[in-house]
Amino acid sequence: MVRSGYWVSLALWLGLAAAASADPEADLRVQIEADLDWLNTASRTELQAAAPGLEARLANRIDGRALATRAFGSYVSRSLADYGRLLPAAGVQRLIDQGESELGAACRDHLVQDLLRYRASGLRDLRLASVKVTGSTGVTTLAATMDTGPVIALAEWSQTPVGWLLTDAEVDGRRASLGLRRLAADAVNREQSLPVVIARLRGTPYIVLEDFAATDPGDPPSGWSPWRSQDQAKPRHYIVRESAGKHYLEARDEGSSVILGKVLRWDPREYPVLTWCWRAHELPVGADERLSETNDSAGGVYVVFSLNWLLGAPKQLKYVWSTSLPVGTVDRRNLLFRPWFFVVESGEERLGKWTFEQVDLVRDYQLKLGEKPADRTVSLQLLTDANSTHSRAAADYADLRAWPREAVGRGEVRDYCGCLDDGANRP
Repeated sequence: MVRSGYWVSLALWLGLAAAASADPEADLRVQIEADLDWLNTASRTELQAAAPGLEARLANRIDGRALATRAFGSYVSRSLADYGRLLPAAGVQRLIDQGESELGAACRDHLVQDLLRYRASGLRDLRLASVKVTGSTGVTTLAATMDTGPVIALAEWSQTPVGWLLTDAEVDGRRASLGLRRLAADAVNREQSLPVVIARLRGTPYIVLEDFAATDPGDPPSGWSPWRSQDQAKPRHYIVRESAGKHYLEARDEGSSVILGKVLRWDPREYPVLTWCWRAHELPVGADERLSETNDSAGGVYVVFSLNWLLGAPKQLKYVWSTSLPVGTVDRRNLLFRPWFFVVESGEERLGKWTFEQVDLVRDYQLKLGEKPADRTVSLQLLTDANSTHSRAAADYADLRAWPREAVGRGEVRDYCGCLDDGANRP
């Protein structure tokens, strides 16, 4: 049986709009009827052969941002509210625009994939039932036949400088925007971050916490900011680079010691496995993370789980690439509120090589803090530093993801860092 999302996506068959003219309703009608004639006469083999081009053609005619706004309202701006204390207003607005574009692309792609599956389920005898245009908006109705009986679909359009774009659709009272909202309702209602919502819409088994793809090479990473107030005026040696078509973060330090943070709220109980790629280039000479006077690391990944309700001190864990401590070391400095650190890489053996890491956040949190973490994290932070040893440190970071523990059991969590060298696709 075809699932309900396919019914909604039927409205996309209402056609691709021509450019605006003196009679926009006639333009919309002519274009739809031409598309329906092709669909009704083409064989299934021809339709399958046209799938890649058809997918791109449909994607270019859907207003993903408008569809996302109908589905999620002001969710993106609400999810980024905490950046008001980290960035100027213009910087926050750029993040909102970027987030709305990413959410719109996910909504658009979800409908396109539904449509391609729906098309293969026996859709036939498509017929345009009505077209109504009021100003710059249009509503069209399509009738079709399926093995299960007749189908009626409604689509809403908006006239733009590039033509008519689909903004929403409805079949038998089931609206596309509401279907998208239901897919990610738990994440939105629990005020989790945009990467969680996008993972829901795209149906991936993991959350892409950061892959730096939204930042142009040569720029500082979008959405990341110095986390401590004392770091705001320091030099920030964190720049996005590109290799084999993949983006990564280049980090260098000669004494600034700037913690770079990104607001990221996900449920670590649901997604407790954290993976990432990194490579160290230069280790801070004489560093030992146990001592304040030598507390430097070539690479450090922090997860902040919650804040102390009284003092605001973070409950956090840190994973490091150490100069001298052996892999498996778990320790912390003997100072108030200092995080437990876990040494996951050490020494020079793998210098200059992309290295895959996998840790279980809940297991490590329970090991050192004696309880389960809160059900929503606060932030993800990165630190490459050499200030304590008065030396230099250099490392790169890429493709940080969160996974459910079940994905480990299914064998889905595996080393994907080779794609940074040879341009291979993600698994």
